[in-house]
Amino acid sequence: MKDASLDGGTSPLLPVARQDKSEDTVHEESVQCNALLACFSYTVCSVGMVIANKAVAVVLHEEVREKLPRFSIILFQCILAVVLVEAAKRLKIVEYPDFNVKVAKQWFPLNLLFIGMLCTGFLSLVYVSVPIVTVFKNLASLVVSELSFLNYISRSYNSPQNTFILMIA
Repeated sequence: MKDASLDGGTSPLLPVARQDKSEDTVHEESVQCNALLACFSYTVCSVGMVIANKAVAVVLHEEVREKLPRFSIILFQCILAVVLVEAAKRLKIVEYPDFNVKVAKQWFPLNLLFIGMLCTGFLSLVYVSVPIVTVFKNLASLVVSELSFLNYISRSYNSPQNTFILMIA
Protein backbone atom coordinates (compact mmCIF):
# COMPACT_ATOMS: atom_id res chain seq x y z
CA MET A 1 0.00 0.00 0.00
CA LYS A 2 1.33 3.36 -0.98
CA ASP A 3 1.82 6.03 1.72
CA ALA A 4 -0.23 9.14 1.13
CA SER A 5 1.94 11.53 3.14
CA LEU A 6 3.05 14.85 1.72
CA ASP A 7 6.76 14.58 2.52
CA GLY A 8 7.69 12.11 -0.17
CA GLY A 9 6.70 8.74 1.14
CA THR A 10 7.56 8.69 4.83
CA SER A 11 4.85 7.60 7.19
CA PRO A 12 3.46 10.33 9.45
CA LEU A 13 3.30 7.79 12.29
CA LEU A 14 7.07 7.32 12.41
CA PRO A 15 9.21 9.93 14.15
CA VAL A 16 11.17 12.01 11.68
CA ALA A 17 14.48 13.55 12.73
CA ARG A 18 14.51 17.31 12.40
CA GLN A 19 16.95 18.43 9.77
CA ASP A 20 17.24 22.07 10.88
CA LYS A 21 19.99 21.49 13.48
CA SER A 22 23.06 19.51 12.65
CA GLU A 23 24.96 17.44 15.21
CA ASP A 24 27.79 19.99 15.09
CA THR A 25 25.42 22.79 16.09
CA VAL A 26 24.02 20.75 18.97
CA HIS A 27 27.58 19.93 20.11
CA GLU A 28 28.59 23.61 19.93
CA GLU A 29 25.55 24.60 21.99
CA SER A 30 26.40 21.93 24.56
CA VAL A 31 29.99 23.18 24.81
CA GLN A 32 28.78 26.77 25.21
CA CYS A 33 26.31 25.71 27.90
CA ASN A 34 29.05 23.80 29.75
CA ALA A 35 31.37 26.82 29.53
CA LEU A 36 28.69 29.11 30.94
CA LEU A 37 27.96 26.63 33.71
CA ALA A 38 31.67 26.43 34.55
CA CYS A 39 31.98 30.24 34.66
CA PHE A 40 28.89 30.53 36.84
CA SER A 41 30.14 27.79 39.20
CA TYR A 42 33.57 29.41 39.49
CA THR A 43 32.00 32.80 40.22
CA VAL A 44 29.67 31.44 42.88
CA CYS A 45 32.46 29.47 44.56
CA SER A 46 34.98 32.29 44.38
CA VAL A 47 32.65 34.96 45.75
CA GLY A 48 31.25 32.56 48.33
CA MET A 49 34.70 31.65 49.63
CA VAL A 50 35.80 35.29 49.88
CA ILE A 51 32.65 36.26 51.77
CA ALA A 52 32.86 33.20 54.04
CA ASN A 53 36.52 33.92 54.81
CA LYS A 54 35.73 37.57 55.50
CA ALA A 55 32.97 36.50 57.88
CA VAL A 56 35.30 34.12 59.71
CA ALA A 57 38.11 36.67 59.81
CA VAL A 58 35.98 39.55 61.10
CA VAL A 59 32.75 38.31 62.67
CA LEU A 60 34.23 35.77 65.07
CA HIS A 61 35.16 37.21 68.41
CA GLU A 62 38.84 37.68 69.19
CA GLU A 63 38.77 34.88 71.82
CA VAL A 64 37.33 32.37 69.33
CA ARG A 65 39.86 33.31 66.64
CA GLU A 66 42.72 32.88 69.11
CA LYS A 67 41.53 29.38 70.05
CA LEU A 68 41.31 28.27 66.43
CA PRO A 69 44.58 27.43 64.71
CA ARG A 70 45.16 30.32 62.30
CA PHE A 71 44.97 28.31 59.09
CA SER A 72 42.50 25.62 60.16
CA ILE A 73 39.78 27.31 58.09
CA ILE A 74 41.91 27.10 54.96
CA LEU A 75 42.79 23.47 55.70
CA PHE A 76 39.10 22.65 56.12
CA GLN A 77 38.26 24.39 52.83
CA CYS A 78 41.01 22.50 50.99
CA ILE A 79 39.85 19.15 52.36
CA LEU A 80 36.25 19.97 51.46
CA ALA A 81 37.31 20.92 47.92
CA VAL A 82 39.16 17.62 47.46
CA VAL A 83 36.16 15.64 48.76
CA LEU A 84 33.76 17.49 46.44
CA VAL A 85 35.98 17.07 43.37
CA GLU A 86 36.48 13.36 44.10
CA ALA A 87 32.71 12.95 44.51
CA ALA A 88 32.19 14.70 41.17
CA LYS A 89 34.72 12.33 39.58
CA ARG A 90 32.93 9.27 40.95
CA LEU A 91 29.60 10.63 39.70
CA LYS A 92 31.27 11.15 36.30
CA ILE A 93 30.62 14.89 36.33
CA VAL A 94 34.32 15.64 35.81
CA GLU A 95 37.19 13.61 34.41
CA TYR A 96 40.85 13.78 35.35
CA PRO A 97 43.68 11.23 35.64
CA ASP A 98 44.29 9.26 38.82
CA PHE A 99 46.86 10.48 41.36
CA ASN A 100 50.47 10.09 40.23
CA VAL A 101 53.35 10.65 42.68
CA LYS A 102 55.73 11.74 39.91
CA VAL A 103 53.33 14.43 38.70
CA ALA A 104 52.66 15.53 42.29
CA LYS A 105 56.39 16.02 42.88
CA GLN A 106 56.67 18.12 39.73
CA TRP A 107 53.76 20.35 40.78
CA PHE A 108 54.78 20.63 44.44
CA PRO A 109 56.52 24.05 44.16
CA LEU A 110 53.49 25.55 42.45
CA ASN A 111 51.21 24.07 45.10
CA LEU A 112 53.31 25.70 47.83
CA LEU A 113 52.92 29.06 46.10
CA PHE A 114 49.18 28.46 45.82
CA ILE A 115 48.92 27.64 49.54
CA GLY A 116 50.88 30.80 50.31
CA MET A 117 48.46 32.78 48.18
CA LEU A 118 45.49 31.28 50.05
CA CYS A 119 47.02 32.08 53.43
CA THR A 120 47.95 35.66 52.60
CA GLY A 121 44.56 36.22 50.98
CA PHE A 122 42.81 34.94 54.10
CA LEU A 123 44.93 37.11 56.38
CA SER A 124 44.36 40.17 54.19
CA LEU A 125 40.61 39.89 54.74
CA VAL A 126 41.13 40.89 58.36
CA TYR A 127 42.47 44.29 57.28
CA VAL A 128 41.02 44.96 53.80
CA SER A 129 37.45 45.08 52.51
CA VAL A 130 36.01 42.38 50.24
CA PRO A 131 35.79 44.61 47.13
CA ILE A 132 39.48 45.53 47.40
CA VAL A 133 40.47 41.86 47.79
CA THR A 134 38.31 40.99 44.76
CA VAL A 135 39.93 43.73 42.66
CA PHE A 136 43.44 42.58 43.59
CA LYS A 137 42.54 38.94 42.93
CA ASN A 138 41.14 39.75 39.50
CA LEU A 139 44.08 41.99 38.61
CA ALA A 140 46.46 39.21 39.62
CA SER A 141 44.62 36.82 37.30
CA LEU A 142 44.84 39.33 34.46
CA VAL A 143 48.57 39.89 34.98
CA VAL A 144 49.33 36.16 35.16
CA SER A 145 47.23 35.45 32.05
CA GLU A 146 48.84 38.24 30.06
CA LEU A 147 52.36 37.23 31.11
CA SER A 148 51.74 33.60 30.19
CA PHE A 149 50.28 34.74 26.87
CA LEU A 150 53.36 36.86 26.18
CA ASN A 151 55.63 34.04 27.31
CA TYR A 152 54.10 31.67 24.76
CA ILE A 153 53.85 34.30 22.02
CA SER A 154 50.83 33.56 19.89
CA ARG A 155 50.13 36.59 17.75
CA SER A 156 47.49 34.83 15.66
CA TYR A 157 45.01 34.83 18.55
CA ASN A 158 44.21 38.31 19.94
CA SER A 159 41.02 37.43 21.82
CA PRO A 160 42.68 37.26 25.30
CA GLN A 161 44.12 40.77 24.92
CA ASN A 162 40.77 42.13 23.77
CA THR A 163 39.08 40.49 26.76
CA PHE A 164 41.63 41.98 29.17
CA ILE A 165 41.16 45.45 27.70
CA LEU A 166 37.40 45.11 28.13
CA MET A 167 37.80 43.93 31.76
CA ILE A 168 40.09 46.82 32.66
CA ALA A 169 37.96 49.43 30.87
